[in-house]
Amino acid sequence: MKILKNVFSDIPMFLTKNSFTGDVNIKKDQSAIKESIKNIILTINHERPLDYEFGTNATVSMFENPDDFSFYVENNIALAITRYEPRVTLTKMNSTFEGKTVTLDIEYSIKDFDVRDNIRITVERVR
Repeated sequence: MKILKNVFSDIPMFLTKNSFTGDVNIKKDQSAIKESIKNIILTINHERPLDYEFGTNATVSMFENPDDFSFYVENNIALAITRYEPRVTLTKMNSTFEGKTVTLDIEYSIKDFDVRDNIRITVERVR
Protein backbone atom coordinates (compact mmCIF):
# COMPACT_ATOMS: atom_id res chain seq x y z
CA MET A 1 0.00 0.00 0.00
CA LYS A 2 1.40 3.36 -1.05
CA ILE A 3 0.76 6.47 1.02
CA LEU A 4 -0.45 9.59 -0.74
CA LYS A 5 1.42 12.56 0.68
CA ASN A 6 2.45 15.57 -1.38
CA VAL A 7 2.45 13.55 -4.60
CA PHE A 8 0.11 15.75 -6.65
CA SER A 9 -0.06 19.52 -6.65
CA ASP A 10 -2.06 22.01 -8.70
CA ILE A 11 -2.66 25.73 -8.75
CA PRO A 12 -6.11 26.51 -7.32
CA MET A 13 -8.80 28.07 -9.48
CA PHE A 14 -8.88 31.20 -7.34
CA LEU A 15 -5.33 32.44 -6.94
CA THR A 16 -4.96 33.15 -3.24
CA LYS A 17 -1.74 34.43 -1.75
CA ASN A 18 0.14 32.67 1.03
CA SER A 19 0.40 35.21 3.87
CA PHE A 20 3.85 33.96 4.97
CA THR A 21 5.68 33.55 1.66
CA GLY A 22 3.69 35.82 -0.65
CA ASP A 23 3.51 33.03 -3.24
CA VAL A 24 0.36 31.54 -4.69
CA ASN A 25 -1.13 28.81 -2.49
CA ILE A 26 -1.20 25.35 -4.03
CA LYS A 27 -3.61 22.46 -3.70
CA LYS A 28 -2.10 19.09 -2.85
CA ASP A 29 -3.10 15.45 -3.24
CA GLN A 30 -6.83 14.76 -2.72
CA SER A 31 -7.83 18.43 -2.71
CA ALA A 32 -5.97 18.97 -6.01
CA ILE A 33 -7.79 16.05 -7.62
CA LYS A 34 -11.17 17.17 -6.24
CA GLU A 35 -10.71 20.66 -7.66
CA SER A 36 -9.67 19.20 -10.99
CA ILE A 37 -12.80 17.04 -11.18
CA LYS A 38 -15.01 19.96 -10.17
CA ASN A 39 -13.37 22.12 -12.84
CA ILE A 40 -13.98 19.46 -15.51
CA ILE A 41 -17.66 19.11 -14.59
CA LEU A 42 -18.46 22.82 -14.34
CA THR A 43 -16.72 23.78 -17.59
CA ILE A 44 -19.05 23.95 -20.59
CA ASN A 45 -17.96 22.36 -23.87
CA HIS A 46 -16.46 24.95 -26.29
CA GLU A 47 -15.65 27.24 -23.34
CA ARG A 48 -11.90 26.66 -23.66
CA PRO A 49 -10.54 28.09 -26.91
CA LEU A 50 -7.83 25.50 -27.59
CA ASP A 51 -9.69 22.41 -26.37
CA TYR A 52 -13.35 22.55 -27.37
CA GLU A 53 -14.09 19.07 -26.04
CA PHE A 54 -12.89 19.84 -22.50
CA GLY A 55 -15.63 19.81 -19.89
CA THR A 56 -19.23 18.68 -19.79
CA ASN A 57 -22.56 20.27 -20.52
CA ALA A 58 -23.86 19.66 -17.01
CA THR A 59 -24.96 23.24 -16.41
CA VAL A 60 -26.51 23.61 -19.87
CA SER A 61 -28.27 20.23 -19.77
CA MET A 62 -30.19 21.14 -16.63
CA PHE A 63 -32.91 22.54 -18.90
CA GLU A 64 -33.57 19.04 -20.25
CA ASN A 65 -35.82 16.32 -18.87
CA PRO A 66 -34.40 14.93 -15.57
CA ASP A 67 -34.34 11.38 -16.97
CA ASP A 68 -32.39 12.55 -20.02
CA PHE A 69 -30.04 14.49 -17.76
CA SER A 70 -29.24 11.44 -15.68
CA PHE A 71 -28.46 9.28 -18.69
CA TYR A 72 -26.73 11.80 -20.95
CA VAL A 73 -24.84 13.89 -18.43
CA GLU A 74 -23.68 11.03 -16.20
CA ASN A 75 -22.21 9.32 -19.26
CA ASN A 76 -20.71 12.60 -20.47
CA ILE A 77 -19.19 13.28 -17.04
CA ALA A 78 -17.77 9.76 -16.84
CA LEU A 79 -16.12 10.17 -20.25
CA ALA A 80 -14.74 13.61 -19.38
CA ILE A 81 -13.27 12.44 -16.06
CA THR A 82 -11.72 9.40 -17.74
CA ARG A 83 -10.22 11.55 -20.48
CA TYR A 84 -9.06 14.63 -18.58
CA GLU A 85 -8.25 13.29 -15.12
CA PRO A 86 -5.92 10.33 -15.68
CA ARG A 87 -4.98 10.17 -11.98
CA VAL A 88 -8.32 8.59 -11.00
CA THR A 89 -10.57 5.65 -11.80
CA LEU A 90 -14.26 6.42 -11.55
CA THR A 91 -16.05 3.85 -9.40
CA LYS A 92 -19.57 5.20 -8.87
CA MET A 93 -21.70 8.19 -9.83
CA ASN A 94 -25.20 9.21 -8.83
CA SER A 95 -27.23 12.31 -9.66
CA THR A 96 -30.34 13.54 -7.88
CA PHE A 97 -32.73 16.30 -8.95
CA GLU A 98 -34.45 18.53 -6.45
CA GLY A 99 -36.26 21.50 -7.95
CA LYS A 100 -33.70 23.62 -9.80
CA THR A 101 -30.73 21.85 -8.23
CA VAL A 102 -28.80 18.75 -9.26
CA THR A 103 -26.48 17.03 -6.81
CA LEU A 104 -23.74 14.83 -8.25
CA ASP A 105 -22.13 12.26 -5.96
CA ILE A 106 -18.95 10.88 -7.50
CA GLU A 107 -16.76 8.16 -6.01
CA TYR A 108 -13.32 7.40 -7.40
CA SER A 109 -10.03 5.76 -6.54
CA ILE A 110 -6.64 7.30 -7.12
CA LYS A 111 -4.55 5.18 -9.46
CA ASP A 112 -1.33 3.61 -8.12
CA PHE A 113 -2.40 4.40 -4.55
CA ASP A 114 -4.73 2.65 -2.16
CA VAL A 115 -6.86 5.78 -1.77
CA ARG A 116 -10.60 6.07 -2.35
CA ASP A 117 -12.31 9.42 -2.23
CA ASN A 118 -15.56 11.08 -3.17
CA ILE A 119 -16.85 14.49 -4.13
CA ARG A 120 -20.30 16.04 -4.03
CA ILE A 121 -21.01 18.82 -6.51
CA THR A 122 -24.20 20.85 -6.48
CA VAL A 123 -25.21 22.55 -9.72
CA GLU A 124 -28.04 25.08 -9.68
CA ARG A 125 -30.08 26.30 -12.59
CA VAL A 126 -29.92 30.09 -12.78
CA ARG A 127 -33.22 30.76 -14.55
